[in-house]
Amino acid sequence: MEGTAYSQRRLAAIMFADICEYSRMMNANEERTLEVVKRFDQLISASVMEFDGNVIKRMGDGIMAEFHSAVGAVECALTIQRRVMARNVRVEEGDQFQLRIGVHLGDVVVAGNDLLGDGVNVASRIEPLAPPGGICISQDIYSQVHNKIEMVAVPLGPHQLKNIEGQIEIYRVLADAAGSIPVSDPHRRSTGKLRGWKLAGLVVSVLFLVLFGQAVKRNQRRLRRQKTIEKTIATAHDHVAADEPAEARKLLESLLPGLREGPDLVRVREALAVIEEKESAQRIRTRARDLFASVKAENWDACVEFAHPDSKMQHGVKGVRGRMMLLGVMRGLLRLDRDDLRLESVELSEDRQSATVAMELKLGQQWQRQKPQTWKRHEDEWHLIVE
Repeated sequence: MEGTAYSQRRLAAIMFADICEYSRMMNANEERTLEVVKRFDQLISASVMEFDGNVIKRMGDGIMAEFHSAVGAVECALTIQRRVMARNVRVEEGDQFQLRIGVHLGDVVVAGNDLLGDGVNVASRIEPLAPPGGICISQDIYSQVHNKIEMVAVPLGPHQLKNIEGQIEIYRVLADAAGSIPVSDPHRRSTGKLRGWKLAGLVVSVLFLVLFGQAVKRNQRRLRRQKTIEKTIATAHDHVAADEPAEARKLLESLLPGLREGPDLVRVREALAVIEEKESAQRIRTRARDLFASVKAENWDACVEFAHPDSKMQHGVKGVRGRMMLLGVMRGLLRLDRDDLRLESVELSEDRQSATVAMELKLGQQWQRQKPQTWKRHEDEWHLIVE
C-alpha cells in the first residue's frame, strides 16, 4: 500500500506561509502568541478553501497548502496578505502579526496525506526570501499568472536555493500594490492627503524594488562573467602548459568582444601577454632549429632567408652568406646535430617586436650557454640579427 501511495505524482502549485518573528513573540507573551496562531490558522484555512486549495499540513507557525491552479495559489496569497494587513489596522499592536509567503509550481509525490518532491522543496526555500508581509514566487508560477492577475511583480534575479540543483528565477509580488485592502472598521478614517502619501510611498517602494532587482541581476551577471573569465584563463594556462599557446590565444581572444575597460580586461590582456611570450618562444625555437638544419644541409640561400633585412642591408647578402658558412664550418668541427641546440630563455621587448634569445649548445657531455642572439619580427615572422 505504501509503495502505491508513493507512486502517485501530479503537478501542483504549492504555497508555504509562516508567521514572522514567531520565536520572539513566544518569548514575549506565549499566551497571546498562541491566540495569534489560532487566528492565523483560521484566516489561512478559510482563504485556502475559498480558492479551492487544500491545507496539507500545519507546522506550528506555518502551513503548507496545495492548489490545482497557479492562479488560485497566487490570488489566495494576495488575499491572505491583504486580510492580514486589514486585521492589523483594527487590533492592538501586540495582537498584530505578519506573514511570509512563497509559491512554486512543480511536480509532487503523494505520500498518504502528505506531499513530497522537488515542488515542495523549492516552495519551502522560496518562502524565506519574502520580506515580512510579502510574497515571493518562482519563474514557473510567474509564467502562468503574470497576464491573468492584476499584480506588480518585481524580478529579484536567479537564486541558488539550498539543496536545489540549478538556479531559480524569483519574483516578489507586492501585495499592497495588487488591489485595495478591504477594511470593515467603521472607526477608521482616511483622508485624500493620507491616500496620496500612501500612493507616493508605494510608487517609491516599487521603483526601489525594480532598481534593486536590476542591480541584483547586474551583480549576478558580473559574477557569472568573472567565473567564465577565471575558467577560461585557467583552461588557457593548461594549453600553455601543454605547449599549445595557439589554442590558449583563441580561448582568451573569444572573451575580448564582451569586455569593457576595467579589471577583467586587464586580466585577460595580462594572460594574453604571457601566451604571446610563450608563442614567440615556441616560434623562435622552431626557426632556430630550421636555421640549424639549413646550415647542416649547407643550403646557404635558405640560411640567408633567416636573416633580418636590416642585417642584409648592413652586411650585404654575400656578407650574411659568408657568416652562415662560417657557422657551418664550426658545426662540422664540433659535430653538432639539431638535438644539440636548445633555447634557454626568450625575453620580449615591450613592443613585442624583438626578442633577446639565450641559446645553449651541447659540447661533449656539457650544455654551454652561448652569446645571446637578437631576433626581430618582420612581416609576422621572426628573423635573426646577424652580427
